[in-house]
Amino acid sequence: MRNRWIVAAGALALVTVLAAPDVAQASVPTSCSFDAGTATITAVVGSGDSATLIRNGSAIEFGGSACGAATVTNTDQINIGLPDQTTTESLTISMANGAFSPGKTPEGDGSDEIEIAITGLLAADEQLTFVGTSGDDTIVVDFTGTDLLPGTTGEQEVAYPGASNTKEVDAGAGDDSVQIRSAYSSVVHAGDGDDSIMPGCYADSSYDGGARFCFTLPAVPDLDDQPTDAIDNIGETRT
Repeated sequence: MRNRWIVAAGALALVTVLAAPDVAQASVPTSCSFDAGTATITAVVGSGDSATLIRNGSAIEFGGSACGAATVTNTDQINIGLPDQTTTESLTISMANGAFSPGKTPEGDGSDEIEIAITGLLAADEQLTFVGTSGDDTIVVDFTGTDLLPGTTGEQEVAYPGASNTKEVDAGAGDDSVQIRSAYSSVVHAGDGDDSIMPGCYADSSYDGGARFCFTLPAVPDLDDQPTDAIDNIGETRT
C-alpha cells in the first residue's frame, strides 16, 4: 500500500509540473550608464519602448535621463542595444540640441565626433529616426550606417544592422542635404530651408508629399513598382 501512495504522489507531481503555465519573459528596462575609464556609454532600449539619444547642453541623455556624467567632451563611444526581440521598439538619434561632437579623443582625420553603434534593431516594424540640427546638415543614410556630420567622405558615425525596416530623417531648419542611398524604406521631412534630397526607392517611402521622384546609388527597383515615393516640398532641389 505504501508503494502505491508513492507512485500516486509522483504522478500528481508530474501532472502539476506539466500543467504549470509558461513563465513570461521578464521585460527589459530602458537604461543608460557611463564608464569614464573607457569613455563609453552603454544604453538599452527597454521592452516596447521608444528612446531618444540627445544632448542637454554638453551632457548626453538617453530615454529622458542623463547617462551618468557623460558629456560630448568626455565620451568617445555610445553603444545602444535593443535586446528584447519579442517586442517592438524604436530609436531616435537627435541632434536638435547639437551634434555628438567633438568627443574625448581627437581623430587623425580632423573629423572629431562620437561613434554610435546600434545592435538588435532588426524587426521590420522597428524604426530608426535621425533628427538634424537647426543649421545646415549633410546626412547620408546607408543600409548599415549613417553619416551625420560633414568631414571625411563616407565616414559613418552611426552603425547598425542591415535590416528591412524604416529609416526616418527629420532634417529640421537650415539648408540641408539628405541622401538616402540604400535604406529599405525611408521617410524624409526636410523642414524649412533650401534643401537638397536624394531619396532611395527600394520599398515604399515618403518625402513630405508632392510628385514621385525616385533615385538611388546604386539604382535598385521599387519592390511593388507603385508611385508611393515622393519628394519634399515645392521649392526643394531634386538632386
